[in-house]
Amino acid sequence: VDLNDWRNNKDTFVGNYCKIIQRYREIAPKSRVFLITIPRGDNKTEERNRAEDLHRELIYKIADLFDFAYVVDLRKYMPVTDEFYRKSFKLGGHENAMGYQLFSRVVMTYIDYIIRKNTDDFTQIGFVGTEWHNTSVKW
Repeated sequence: VDLNDWRNNKDTFVGNYCKIIQRYREIAPKSRVFLITIPRGDNKTEERNRAEDLHRELIYKIADLFDFAYVVDLRKYMPVTDEFYRKSFKLGGHENAMGYQLFSRVVMTYIDYIIRKNTDDFTQIGFVGTEWHNTSVKW
């Protein structure tokens, strides 16, 4: 990862993930970014679980590279996708309407937690993407 110029990032998972963040930061330099890990499932192979654990580690390392980047750790905090979850919230490998609603509420609640835990980072979020900011409040 070339933190000075995203065009030099390698064509890898990490390089491309960082490229997206870096490119977006060119558009909105003071933006906040939320990176999401893969939820756990009770029907995954050991190989798949190892890959998803590695993905989680990489997501945390990517977040550490950037200011105002936060991890929504569904691998740790979302309920395990078990037989009940699959019957209730999935249809053919993807979430059904109830599943997408649950997923969005989990992510929304987690982001709310992150914002409340890091209030100083979000005091001027309404000004991101504009030329304005409140000079009486820390940016």
